[in-house]
Amino acid sequence: MVLDLAQGALVADHAHGWGQLLRVADGVARVRTTRAAWVLPRGRALWVPPTVTAQLHCVTDLRLRMLYFAPDALPALPGDCSVLTLPPLLQELVARAVELAPLDEGAEGPSQRVLAVLRDELAAAPRGPLALALPPAGPARALALRIWEDPGSRTSIEELCGELGVVRRTMERHVRASTGVPLGAWRRQARLLRAVEELGRAATVRSAARIAGYDSVSAFVFAFRTAFGTTPARWRDEAR
Repeated sequence: MVLDLAQGALVADHAHGWGQLLRVADGVARVRTTRAAWVLPRGRALWVPPTVTAQLHCVTDLRLRMLYFAPDALPALPGDCSVLTLPPLLQELVARAVELAPLDEGAEGPSQRVLAVLRDELAAAPRGPLALALPPAGPARALALRIWEDPGSRTSIEELCGELGVVRRTMERHVRASTGVPLGAWRRQARLLRAVEELGRAATVRSAARIAGYDSVSAFVFAFRTAFGTTPARWRDEAR
């Protein structure tokens, strides 16, 4: 199905045990589960397994192409959410599958053939580094959600920890134990994902750097290239 959503809209999971493939045809979205958060810019897709409940937030006006799959239809895809980079062939396959939906593996004809190719291509699709692990509970989760909602804030980690009544050293330990990432690196990834959102809006590199909390454009470009393997300007231009 094709779904047009307005900026600011929230969409709760209604898959009821079906796997979902959410492909952003236009716009930028955020997706959050209990375990992680993702930024989903134009041209990327998010695989949501049947066992996962997700909430989608429209950062901009959004056009989604959505496919639903039976629990055993795509066994090669991971058991957790994953952002997929879709090459042109896969983008066209998804568009065709949306036209043919619902896809029935047991029926002969175009639906069966498209599903077979789609399964193979999705299993081989590159996974994108657009995820942020979230602590499951407690002060560490409260801090993570504060940062996730406003990653470019100049408020120091010490101040944020103080507002939650936890010393930084304890918070560092909790965040690393629950996400596998040091708190400073975790905040840096949150800021870079915010920059991805802004670049998806066609913001300038300088504007994206400022909103993401970077005072130095050169430091921002270096961090962005290190994380994503390309420059912010190239990322923005390819997402148009």
